[in-house]
Amino acid sequence: MRRRGTATARITDVTRLDDVEGLIEFAAGEYGPVDHLVNNAGLLLFSKWSERAVDDWDRMIDTNLRGYVHAISAVLPGLIARRSGHILNLSSVAGIRVGHAGGVYSATKFFIRGITDSLRQEVGSTHGIQVSMISPGALNQPTDVTVYDIVIHPTRQDW
Repeated sequence: MRRRGTATARITDVTRLDDVEGLIEFAAGEYGPVDHLVNNAGLLLFSKWSERAVDDWDRMIDTNLRGYVHAISAVLPGLIARRSGHILNLSSVAGIRVGHAGGVYSATKFFIRGITDSLRQEVGSTHGIQVSMISPGALNQPTDVTVYDIVIHPTRQDW
């Protein structure tokens, strides 16, 4: 396999709009306009309502809601101006079915479902921007399955 290209990293706090905008400016400066956003920031902290884990709930809300809204806000003006692009929001099956001790997490994933649909209706047909969502679930992955198997050979059926 021939390898080429570069990768760059930048620490970003998605709960801070200025950090996210800085990331988008950095990426645009290094690679050109941002045409695709994979919105995948997320935090899962299990707690029952009766535990009143408000600090944990606030952290999940800040990351799982504000993080997505900040990223969309940072890329949307450029996508609209170019009348093209793609926003992919990663949600979870928890946004469809609430699990044990996951009420706040599930609520944040329901939120992602709502913003995806709203954004698709607003900018999809009128501005040529694709908006989609994936809701992965928890996996019981066999120990002999690697990222290579999942990404490069996803059709392997013998695991």
